[in-house]
Amino acid sequence: MIFRNPRITLFAISLFLACQVSATTPVLRVTCDESYPPFQYVDQSGKPVGFDIDLVKSLGVVMGWDIEINTAPWYKMVSDLENNQADLIPGMYVKADRLTTYELSTPILVSFHSFFVRNNGRVRSYNDIITSTDKLSIIIYNSQVLREYLEQLSPNIQMIYVENNLKGLQLLASGKGDAMLLPKHVGMFLVENNKLTNLKSVGLPVLPRDYVMAVKKGNTDLINEVNKGLAILQETGQYDEIYNKWFGSLERDQSLSKWLRITLVVVGIVLVLLIASVGYSRLLRRQVKRNTMELNLKIQELAEAQEQLQEEKERAVRTDRLKSAFLANMSHEIRTPMNAIIGFSELLADPDITRSEREYYQSLVNVNSEVLLNLINDIIDISKIEARQLTLRIEPTDPSVLLSDMLPVFQHELKNKRKEHLILSYLPPEWNNEQLVLSDPHRLRQIVTNLVVNAIKFTNEGFVSFGFLRAEGDAVKFFVRDSGYGIPPDKLETVFDRFHQLGQGKHDKQSGAGLGLSITSGLIELMGGKIWVESELGKGSTFWFSLPLYKKDLNTLN
Repeated sequence: MIFRNPRITLFAISLFLACQVSATTPVLRVTCDESYPPFQYVDQSGKPVGFDIDLVKSLGVVMGWDIEINTAPWYKMVSDLENNQADLIPGMYVKADRLTTYELSTPILVSFHSFFVRNNGRVRSYNDIITSTDKLSIIIYNSQVLREYLEQLSPNIQMIYVENNLKGLQLLASGKGDAMLLPKHVGMFLVENNKLTNLKSVGLPVLPRDYVMAVKKGNTDLINEVNKGLAILQETGQYDEIYNKWFGSLERDQSLSKWLRITLVVVGIVLVLLIASVGYSRLLRRQVKRNTMELNLKIQELAEAQEQLQEEKERAVRTDRLKSAFLANMSHEIRTPMNAIIGFSELLADPDITRSEREYYQSLVNVNSEVLLNLINDIIDISKIEARQLTLRIEPTDPSVLLSDMLPVFQHELKNKRKEHLILSYLPPEWNNEQLVLSDPHRLRQIVTNLVVNAIKFTNEGFVSFGFLRAEGDAVKFFVRDSGYGIPPDKLETVFDRFHQLGQGKHDKQSGAGLGLSITSGLIELMGGKIWVESELGKGSTFWFSLPLYKKDLNTLN
């Protein structure tokens, strides 16, 4: 039959072609989660959107498939795939039991989890979670993987279960719970899009897991085609476009913030080091000039005191050498962390590194920045002590309260040094009678910390103990005792000198800048006390120091 009307003829031809295309073009039935943003979810207009959805649609284009997308809760998605009512789940985490149930694609990405906390909450860092002795409430989506991870992380964690991640973050933002553990990309997306401005992620990412597409077990032809399509999207750059669309802005904001913080830290460190080096060099030059003039006058006026003058002259020469020693020693101590900062900062600029490598390099930059800052604090302290410009707040201090409060800090130091087998003990006197000492409490903590950390560093077996004795006369004696390597007799007289390092090479490969004991000695002298050491090589050491006793009836502070 021939149609006389051209319009009817054209419609018939179009209908025929459409039927032919629909008959030959394969249809891929995809079922996706209705509430797992930004991977797959239903937007306000009722359309399924997300990273996974865009990826599946692009697969359809490059592979010549018609894509039919339906949404459902997770349990219904799994049921549809098993009952052949769906062909593909576009996003699934790899678990051991799923390897026998599904055919899995090559990884779409590696997903990490992260802890989210309130800005003003009692949990401020990952360390707060693993070291807390109080019960902490952690919010999670009810998942066996998350439950097992938190149970292993700390026995003090109480879990709060929510039906989806958004409700959990809203609960946290309202003041309930201490933290929430969820996929980092999901958390960042929900925080930003729901204006939860009082929440932030803390610590490095945890629980890395491959995120893949899945088809029913045995459907190897389809999963091979999916892998082929994913490879095409990677090679043509379409995958990167989709990834940047959904995650790029979140990662750029965080990356810029970290780069700004790193830049400010590095610039600040360089400026402070330059100022400290110039100031300390001038101080040494003035000291050498003054000592030399004094020595020349004494030589002229006191011929009978030649021996004493010779010692003073040698001390002046040693002070002059100290300038060179300072610059050489600091050059080495500064170069090591600075090289790490510069090296890993350059690696961060490499666009080909993975996100996990980028997070790792950023953590190394932060650690080495802290090393430099601690070194700067030591340089400033020793400079102020030498110039007699260090300001102390001397007040009556209860040593029993101060030292007992420091015990948990040193227990944490043992854990960091992996020396938890050492016996750490605080030994107060049996009879205290509330005796007080005259000291700056902040500096007294610094003194005890320096001595105990040194003891832990040079002790591999046995014990470390610290405490004080009942007052004798006008002073109270403190002690830090260990069963470590001990100090050779020929080094006992120089152990408190600047840049003297206790490490013997084989015992301690990172013995530091050699300022700790010199700063400790200077602080004790400024507070009216003295320090000394008793040691036997191979059996351990005891560092003693004394501080003035506070006598209430004499009104010592006035």
